[in-house]
Amino acid sequence: MTWIGAFGLKDNLRPNVKACVKYARDQGNLSIRLISGDHVQTAKAVAIKSGILRPEEAARSNSVMTGREFREKVGKMTQHKSDETSEVEHSIENQSEFLVIADRLKVLARATPEDRHLLVTAFKSIGRTVAVTGAGTSDVDALQVADVGLAMGNGCAAAKEASDIVLTDSDFEATLRTVMWGRNIYHNVSRFL
Repeated sequence: MTWIGAFGLKDNLRPNVKACVKYARDQGNLSIRLISGDHVQTAKAVAIKSGILRPEEAARSNSVMTGREFREKVGKMTQHKSDETSEVEHSIENQSEFLVIADRLKVLARATPEDRHLLVTAFKSIGRTVAVTGAGTSDVDALQVADVGLAMGNGCAAAKEASDIVLTDSDFEATLRTVMWGRNIYHNVSRFL
């Protein structure tokens, strides 16, 4: 064998992502999490570069976890039928442990579709409103269980079918515009009523 060389690929963030994340966090009062199937260091670097994970948060425990670590801490998902609505409700085994890590967790790396579903279910079980963006088949379960599922316009048909809203612009700014319009409509209807 003869060594020819090595090369690396770099997929840069879109220019407006960092400003959009900052706006969402500071003015929009939104808490953003990155769920990725990538390696922990890759997901962490993207989260820091985009502003989802601040450098001072990166050193805290439970701010960056793998899907496996997350499952070990919070346990499995449980199902039970609601007496009032007869619908199947999901919860997690170790809710007290999730309460400890809920506000610190910013990056979930090496996540499987089950991990995504478990995280959304865990947040909903503590009374949080959850919106999920996704484009692939690994996002379908999380899109379905979320309060609002946002599929990217360039995503697969399964993700679009599972979501509540399909964004024609496949970027984070479109997500913010959706939130802005949704809040605007909600406030106007509330004032009217």
